[in-house]
Amino acid sequence: MSIPTRPEDINYQSTLQIYQTITELPKPILIHCDNSIRSAAITLLYIALKQGMAFEKALQKVINFGLI
Repeated sequence: MSIPTRPEDINYQSTLQIYQTITELPKPILIHCDNSIRSAAITLLYIALKQGMAFEKALQKVINFGLI
């Protein structure tokens, strides 16, 4: 499955859609991109949301890491 995502497109709605897709896929899964920045951002947001962190807080952490 391919979910094209640009760093500037990472927002609540796109992350929620990706999160829902990831949760429905059989595990294990591989998340990757050409430069690994997008995959790291999406993976960190996925983990944070799965652990119950608010999206805004998780997004701020991803921004602080310099991923988006």
